[in-house]
Amino acid sequence: TGTTGNLRTYNYQSGSGVLLYNQDYCACVRAERTTCSICYHSAITEFKLSVPNGIAAIGALGFDTVCGVKGVGATYANGGASDFITIPNGQCSSPPTTIATTVTVDRYCGTAFNCAQTTAIAGTPANTVCTNSKPFRVCVNSDNAEYAFPAAAGEGTLANNRGYKLSYFQQTTCQGDA
Repeated sequence: TGTTGNLRTYNYQSGSGVLLYNQDYCACVRAERTTCSICYHSAITEFKLSVPNGIAAIGALGFDTVCGVKGVGATYANGGASDFITIPNGQCSSPPTTIATTVTVDRYCGTAFNCAQTTAIAGTPANTVCTNSKPFRVCVNSDNAEYAFPAAAGEGTLANNRGYKLSYFQQTTCQGDA
């Protein structure tokens, strides 16, 4: 597959398609012989996987502890978090001296693709997620309730249900190695 490339959800159609419902599949990237980690990144306009309960601030976060969990508390009673991708042990791309500022997250949803970090990492885009976990893969999960919460900023708008395009690059260095 190469050291760089792109992954897209089915029916993405350069951002003009729609996220297909009831999907559960993985896209794998063959690790090159000398690589230890892979990093994924996406432009803000190229990641649209629903908005949990129509709450724009959560959708813009890009990751959440309830991605894929239906009806957790009153905040998520109307769903919208059941469309997500998984990147096993995803973390911010960071030099070894700043590894303590990253948080490992597996699930990503909403209208932005971001890594979880406790403090900003200088010079590192927040929308780059890396992992050492092999095989390298991104798994897609979508529910059967597309357009169930049609608020203006909600999960129910077509603009928030396009799918994604992720670009990737493989690295010879492992995340967290000194």
